[in-house]
Amino acid sequence: KEALVKGRTAVWYKNKLIGKEDFIDAIFKASVKVESTQRKGRRRVILEVLNNCDLNIELQRDGEVGPEELLLMAGGVTVIKTKVPRDTRRVELSYVAKNMLIAPEKGLPVKIVAVLQ
Repeated sequence: KEALVKGRTAVWYKNKLIGKEDFIDAIFKASVKVESTQRKGRRRVILEVLNNCDLNIELQRDGEVGPEELLLMAGGVTVIKTKVPRDTRRVELSYVAKNMLIAPEKGLPVKIVAVLQ
């Protein structure tokens, strides 16, 4: 009951996770990790992203870099291939998690960040 009153709960309904932004953000950050990075030339990079959550996470790009849409399968690894500015050391992909809702019809803004070797 205390968790309900303090807003530390989320509702899972029809492949959507709904709750307060700080709580849903913590779930995303605990679940989604960059497993490996690989550079292909000076501009191309490959990221392997693990989703440890039981929810398939639907991402819509909110920045300039990365695929327009991504689906991070529950318990799986997603390979992301993208171009970045020449000799970039840090990749930051900005997305909105469309099925992790923090308000009516408002997805959670997220970043997938990787440091390249």
